[in-house]
Amino acid sequence: MSNNYTTTGAIHEITQPEQAGEATKQSIILDVTDKPEYPTHAKFEFFGKLHDKFYQVLAGLSKGKTITLHWSISDREWNGKWFEGKRVWKIDTGEQAAPQPAQGQPAPFTPNTDDVAPF
Repeated sequence: MSNNYTTTGAIHEITQPEQAGEATKQSIILDVTDKPEYPTHAKFEFFGKLHDKFYQVLAGLSKGKTITLHWSISDREWNGKWFEGKRVWKIDTGEQAAPQPAQGQPAPFTPNTDDVAPF
């Protein structure tokens, strides 16, 4: 049985980052409705190191943007209580990052079309 899931939806809400002890937490609520008469939302929480990992991506998101989250179930017990969790390990925003040259490799040559040879 696989523990990896994918959820795509429009951002309904992004909470402000808040301190929880020494860690930071923030949530994204996605609208995953497939029938308008029955609105459905899913909450994904980014906490501690997970928040730190995705901080730049979270800061660039806005309400209404459609994204895809790749996640795993991550329930845990603490002091006899169980807490549900969805551990996001990848966020697809639909935007492709510019390819980066490999370590130690020169950047690819891009001709400057503003420079025209005088002959």
